[in-house]
Amino acid sequence: MSRPVQGGRWWAAGLAATLTLCAGSARAGEGSGGGLVVYEADLAGAKNPDGLLLTLGGFRRWPLQGEAAGLAASPYLQAGGGVAVSPAYAAGKVHGEWMPHPALQLRAQYSWIRYFGDYAALLSFPSGDAAFGRREVDELEGEEEAAWGQRLLLRPILRFKYGPLLVRNVTDFAFCRFDGQGPYFLEWDYCTLVKDSDWIISDSIQLPFKIWSGPGAEAAYAGPFFEITHAEAADITQERAGLIAAWTLSDRLGPLTQPRAYLQAGMHLRDPNREGEFYVVFGVGFDLD
Repeated sequence: MSRPVQGGRWWAAGLAATLTLCAGSARAGEGSGGGLVVYEADLAGAKNPDGLLLTLGGFRRWPLQGEAAGLAASPYLQAGGGVAVSPAYAAGKVHGEWMPHPALQLRAQYSWIRYFGDYAALLSFPSGDAAFGRREVDELEGEEEAAWGQRLLLRPILRFKYGPLLVRNVTDFAFCRFDGQGPYFLEWDYCTLVKDSDWIISDSIQLPFKIWSGPGAEAAYAGPFFEITHAEAADITQERAGLIAAWTLSDRLGPLTQPRAYLQAGMHLRDPNREGEFYVVFGVGFDLD
């Protein structure tokens, strides 16, 4: 039986889709220095690989001049941070984000990660072509390292709206460092092997349709996606495709704003260990006044 691990990028992508697609941004109040202050909480799980992640965070957003052009938000500057905790690790994160135009978001994020030395993180492998499927990971139980990791993420997002269709293209440039033995490490957020001081490049195109809308911010979106990920040093390329769905359930539920749920389900089309296998990610979250 596979042990639970992290896999935070998968549900983070679903959450980003939820917040971007559904109408409006939740507001937790006006900051004393101007701009919107938003606090967020999300809990998500994944299967193949297995995972569980709690994310808590917040940000301050300063609107800029400009029109929304039919998309969900007007131009803005944003700064924020938060923590993410799973059975395998805890991470602190800070980010800055700039939307110069409703069709373009630019995010820079730094994560400082503490691996607990359990639940398949942090594991070392001898080479970039080593197998790292479920059986190989289970056989390495007890060899996890309690160590530190760092990740610098640059993420441009392009989005265009055409009637009920929203086209989103999300690109990740992730630079990773680890303090473990190595020389290669199993990086569970992208489910691949990376070397210390190594790059992971990922691109995902999403085509969600607005399939339902209610009063206020209530809305539901669903549609296909395709994703390709490449680990530089190990020269591993992976491809996945499937369905994404996101729901904003209401404007408010008691003290909670924008309670939401999101789903990502698909198949590993190209993968050295999971090719032809299905996976699923499901999460729920809310913002707080």
